[in-house]
Amino acid sequence: MSERAPRRRGATVSTAGHLYVAGLRYVRLLRRHRVAEVFQRASTDPALRVRVAQPDDPVALARLADRLFRRVLFPFPNRCLVKSLVLFAALHPTWPDLKLVIGLRRIPGSASTAMEGHAWLTLAGHVLSDCDRLAPEAFSATLVLGEHAS
Repeated sequence: MSERAPRRRGATVSTAGHLYVAGLRYVRLLRRHRVAEVFQRASTDPALRVRVAQPDDPVALARLADRLFRRVLFPFPNRCLVKSLVLFAALHPTWPDLKLVIGLRRIPGSASTAMEGHAWLTLAGHVLSDCDRLAPEAFSATLVLGEHAS
């Protein structure tokens, strides 16, 4: 049995910094471009890749992103979409079967046809992370990106 190398705190802090800065970059991009366009750039443009210390552990990276993209630390709209794009850009080179899912649902308790959206990542068909604590299964997946990304 091989033992895991101990993680350095500095690596986690550095990774958190890279994720946060990438989040700010994606907020700006989403203000100017459509989601599909930003996604395409995230999956192909090396300048938008997010460098992280350990892309081989997607669950740990998703947990770090969940903590980082909470409302208190990241007070921007569409946090779930921004976080999903950032994680996709960080993990896609190592995990090509990663998918970005965007879903819609009627707002619970709303008498009108008001809808709300949510974004999350799946890896091998399983939800990778969900920082807003919204159950992805409550949403109808309306757009799945990543089937043919390279």
